[in-house]
Amino acid sequence: MFKEWSMLFRSHTASLTTTVVLIGFILGGGKLFSLFGLALIVFSLFLHYFTFGNNSLMHACIVPRVGELPYDAQDKMKKHHPLITEKIKLSTAHKVIYTGIFLISIAAIIISFYGSGNTSLSLAFFLIFGVTGFAYNCGLSKVTIWKFLPISTCFAALSAYAFFLMSDRINDLFIMVFIFIFLAEVFQTAVLSDQKDIETNVEINLLNYLGTKVSNDKIYMSFSSKVVSWFIKLLNLAVGLYIFISTEINIAILFFIILFMLIIVYYTYKIIHDTEWGRYKKIKYYSYEEISTIIFLLIILIPYMGLLEVLIITLFLPSYFVIFCKINWGTFFTIRT
Repeated sequence: MFKEWSMLFRSHTASLTTTVVLIGFILGGGKLFSLFGLALIVFSLFLHYFTFGNNSLMHACIVPRVGELPYDAQDKMKKHHPLITEKIKLSTAHKVIYTGIFLISIAAIIISFYGSGNTSLSLAFFLIFGVTGFAYNCGLSKVTIWKFLPISTCFAALSAYAFFLMSDRINDLFIMVFIFIFLAEVFQTAVLSDQKDIETNVEINLLNYLGTKVSNDKIYMSFSSKVVSWFIKLLNLAVGLYIFISTEINIAILFFIILFMLIIVYYTYKIIHDTEWGRYKKIKYYSYEEISTIIFLLIILIPYMGLLEVLIITLFLPSYFVIFCKINWGTFFTIRT
């Protein structure tokens, strides 16, 4: 049963959520190696479990039209999900997830008052995080090509919540980090997620709208899809480079920045170019690209976060992902969803 709940909570990606929180927290002046830092790690993991669990729950409940089956019940790729197989009852999931969201929201409020930053701004960004996340989970993820806007705002706002736990004012560095996280999530939702679900006919999909299609076991990315995808990713990388050159250039850091830029560009190409349609192979590329993008940001932020802090988070990020991919899906980097 642990495996089923772990799948429901989308636990394999929780380290990404934790990393987003820790980046904001440390840039705001927080210490990773502290009781507050440890509490924030635990908080962010459970925040991920309940909010992503809400996403799974809504997709198993919301219907495209009255009288039809829910979205996930119509998706052949989701037949194994615990709510669809009824290994977890919908009524049980509702009780656990919404009780969890209530408790984690109370925890977020309490944590904000223990920080030394701007409590009002911290809570304001947590409110933005909650509203945009619910809007995405409870319908917008299925009915509009602009779904990337609420979920990207959601993740960027979560980092801002953590930033203002410790800081009483905004600075130029965090504004750029906020934009970087926003753009990284735009690419993840508008390109990776929509390509993953390209064969699903019951939900609105940006890449479908732009002309991308799968035919004869091959994916054909339309010219407009390629332009939009590359524009988002290159703009994302450009923001990262801007952050890097805004401080004193370190040659050692520059080497790793170039290395990870090449890795990101390589996997972006593997994702975007026309090729045979292997959904699970593509999902593996998505994992590599997402993790490489957040590590790219962490490397850039070494002068601001500290080398040891970045090393610890960088090791935690893929290690956690691999462990829970193995628990949930029996693989190391491929998500069976």
